[in-house]
Amino acid sequence: MNNSRWPVRNDMSDPSPRILLVEDHDDTLVVLTRLLRMSGYEVHACGTAKTARELAERGQCDVLVADIGLPDGSGLDLMRDMGRRHGLRGIAMTGHGEHDADTCVAAGFSRHLMKPVAFDDLLAAIESLGPKNRP
Repeated sequence: MNNSRWPVRNDMSDPSPRILLVEDHDDTLVVLTRLLRMSGYEVHACGTAKTARELAERGQCDVLVADIGLPDGSGLDLMRDMGRRHGLRGIAMTGHGEHDADTCVAAGFSRHLMKPVAFDDLLAAIESLGPKNRP
């Protein structure tokens, strides 16, 4: 039984996007990872661009959900690289305002969310990308 206010994916025959979550604020990373997993997603979480690239090389992710300001690089550069090399779709999380939206889209992100990110908005953004077709 789901006692949370967020939906849980009940139809596991429809492949949900596998999420690569990149956030350098430890508490935010832990909470978002836990909530996404409770909602039925497979989540690979990390705090740096370097680790995100290593995880993406394993080929187990479909959607990049990334902070733009990372300790070892830009989330914008990470999205450009991930989109080109791995075909990942992306959702940007920034604390810098709506003026970042155009920059994020130009870098390849499909959606831009302002911090603090409302979890309902994050779920809607993930679902708007649709399931990934996997063999």
